[in-house]
Amino acid sequence: RAPQDAQPRHPHEREMGTPTSSAADALARPLAIADACFVAAAADPARLASGHGWGLRAAIEQAIAAAGGLSAVPALDVTPLEQLRPGSLVRFQGMVQDTWDPEYFLGVYETRNDETGEIRVHSGKYVDVVEAPPGHTLLPLPRGPPSQRPGERTALFQRTPMLVVPTPAFSPWAADARSATCATPAVPMSTGSRPKRSGRDDDDDDESVTPSGGMDIDESANGAPKRAFAVNAVGGGNSDAAGAAGAGAMDAATGAGFRYAGLGAKGRPVVVKLYDEDEASKLGATSPKVSELVEFVGILSLEQDTPDAPEDGGADMDEDERSHRPTATAAPRLHCIAWSTLGGRPNPLLPSIAAIEARNVARTQASAAAPALRNIVVQTLAVALGGDVLAAEYVLLWALSGVSARVGPEGGKSPIGSLPLSLAAPPPASATVSAAGGAPLASGLVKALTELTPLVASVPISVALLNGPSLSPIRDVSGSNLLASAPLQLPAHTLLLLDEGILGAGELTQRGVANLRALATLAHSQTLSYDFGPYNLDFPTDTPALILSRGKPLSASAAPAAPGGAPPCVMPIDDILVDPSTVDATLATAAATTLGGLSALRAYLTLAAESPSSLTEAIAMKAQNDFVAARQADATVSAETLHLWCSLARLRAQAELSPEVTAAHWEATRVAESQRLARLAAREALPKGPGVHV
Repeated sequence: RAPQDAQPRHPHEREMGTPTSSAADALARPLAIADACFVAAAADPARLASGHGWGLRAAIEQAIAAAGGLSAVPALDVTPLEQLRPGSLVRFQGMVQDTWDPEYFLGVYETRNDETGEIRVHSGKYVDVVEAPPGHTLLPLPRGPPSQRPGERTALFQRTPMLVVPTPAFSPWAADARSATCATPAVPMSTGSRPKRSGRDDDDDDESVTPSGGMDIDESANGAPKRAFAVNAVGGGNSDAAGAAGAGAMDAATGAGFRYAGLGAKGRPVVVKLYDEDEASKLGATSPKVSELVEFVGILSLEQDTPDAPEDGGADMDEDERSHRPTATAAPRLHCIAWSTLGGRPNPLLPSIAAIEARNVARTQASAAAPALRNIVVQTLAVALGGDVLAAEYVLLWALSGVSARVGPEGGKSPIGSLPLSLAAPPPASATVSAAGGAPLASGLVKALTELTPLVASVPISVALLNGPSLSPIRDVSGSNLLASAPLQLPAHTLLLLDEGILGAGELTQRGVANLRALATLAHSQTLSYDFGPYNLDFPTDTPALILSRGKPLSASAAPAAPGGAPPCVMPIDDILVDPSTVDATLATAAATTLGGLSALRAYLTLAAESPSSLTEAIAMKAQNDFVAARQADATVSAETLHLWCSLARLRAQAELSPEVTAAHWEATRVAESQRLARLAAREALPKGPGVHV
């Protein structure tokens, strides 16, 4: 068969068998570009059989550049679904919550003309359903291994589905800023879009059959195969690198078993189908991992990828399959062409971190104003802390912290750069604490941080919360085979506030103790354990945790005693009951008096967090001498103390966007530490907390 018989997959696309001349048309109909690339690849049997090297990514990148850049591509995470055209190019930014087992699909398939008998070859990539054109029949997969079928072009390929949710804990201002940078779709959904096709005609009583190769084939009334659906390669379960985020609940539109969450997330999740991972790895792209923030670019599909229409409740599917095939309206499909992991902190006000030169220009511009911006941030945080400037200084350093490396033996690695901070208000005056607990401590601080940083999550800690469902991801092995929703699965660099202010009297169950340990391990060791049923697997995290408590933090009592955690930093504070409106007024004043307003403060904090500082040889010698002198004067000074001093000094330099720790930074760190330790001495031994029994 000559390669000229390679055809676009649908008759209405035949006139678009070559890349379109208009960049806007190319973005509206990327399948036309995909088909043009396929026609070119069909001339090379090796490229056709492997599914690689078809050149679609390069062609799409060229079309995006001609259209004015990525901002010309509508964003599915900010645009209402009804405004998007099925089959158009879209992008989606979110957190990978769950990675499912790979699925097989018809990557290359053949159809036969019912009148002439002519056989044509088509591409099945980037669609949920492959379909025979009118007057044609979809040829079944040939039997036998490829070695026994020389010249055969029909091929099964593999793709990886993953569930991606809108960015959890995304601050409202960051979501608004992202929306402002995203294009408005030029073509409404109803214009030029293909008619929606149901999974099965109502009058079609034929059962779907599974030929050799594992594809579900839907037959027409006369028994001729017309449509094919992908099936899971290994039963449809999760891979071990799968997760769930936040405290969400069942989405009623998806049917039993399908759950997605995300602390503070809004909008629909998306089922992303990843192609050509091996080919992408050769270009330096790594496959997205669970909990990573990723931006995907691909083709939008609203077709149902199962032969059983889910509107009937998926009666013919078990709970496992139903949970992995939610309705397309509840979780649209995005057939991914390209993706990029969002490094750093996702601040839409700044150039992409991949745009190194533009990012460096922004950092240079912010450096000159860094001291003044730092002071404004500290003053704002101090208002949220009842006027406590010293505590505000430490909160700023905590907000800039992040894991830069992990050192030590396996099973006991310490996160370098992490700063677990505890703000301890005085313990309750009365020895008797009610089960209801006290007032929350974090309200003002959450308000300030949410207005200044892009990712903030707050978890009020109570006995009921601890004794409730797992705070860590756990697999539902008895039902959906998905990882159940868990509040502690968050994107890297999310500022996590654990408010023990409301903690009342009570007794912790076995689940409560496990949840308490999970909180402590996350705060101090920056790891989170995923429960996969027969075993647990620890995942590294980078989620700066701040604990607010009355008396000694309960979470600190569960911190790992063995090596493997960053040294705790406890800051005594007064009991803070700050009216959030006071913080609003302070922010309004800062916006009015700061050049660039709140946007300047938001950009400064992001750039400072991404600007590591190093200890010079002179400062390292100074640190060593100070440590020796302090240890001689106080036997309780340990290597952890030196670790804390160095971490604080680096963060203080970062706060001024300084690439090196100076003598002034070191001295300021020692002075602040002296003041903090004096507070601890004055507070003396803190009670354990309000009547919680483990």
